[in-house]
Amino acid sequence: MDNTQLAKWKREMEMQLAEVEKQLTGIEKERAALKAKLGAVTTLLSPAEEITAIENYEARDLIGAFIADLKVNGWSVGKHGGKIRSYDANRGGQSVELWIIFSKLHEVSERYWFGVNPDHLENRNGGVILLLGTHKKYICLPFTKLQEILEGSKNTRAGHKLFHVRQKSGQVELQPAGIGGKWINVTAYLNGEGLKRIGIN
Repeated sequence: MDNTQLAKWKREMEMQLAEVEKQLTGIEKERAALKAKLGAVTTLLSPAEEITAIENYEARDLIGAFIADLKVNGWSVGKHGGKIRSYDANRGGQSVELWIIFSKLHEVSERYWFGVNPDHLENRNGGVILLLGTHKKYICLPFTKLQEILEGSKNTRAGHKLFHVRQKSGQVELQPAGIGGKWINVTAYLNGEGLKRIGIN
């Protein structure tokens, strides 16, 4: 295959990408309008209920975009069955398990809210990806690290542990909910640096 053909394909794909991005702009405007209408309702929800509400209309697209980025870097990604958004990422004989969880910014508290079942964190190779409002900004915590951070915090009636994440003074911080503990600096686990910590580079 010669370079002329490759260059032609490249131009065609760039044009297709530009058209898709144009369509996405329109979709983002529609999404913003819907968010504004939902704002009054979501601020009345408890954090746990809000996590469920968000899941229905935004998480799938952004999780899919995050997985697409991994595939561009040579990783094959397959989903496990069950309710947990758990995936196996494989490349060159290396396998890493990922949980991918999304939260939008809660406008009242200016925090991202997450919840996990602590019983599922044990004896796993890989980590939890926390998407912070977009697939381009995320924290990657090894399962053992998240288990350590959440140790001692109270479970909800459904058996989950809730925690929130905030950005402050250029740092990203995490705090388990309901115990009034100090904020933990997790900036070192942001984006690519975090991916390395769970075995993806």
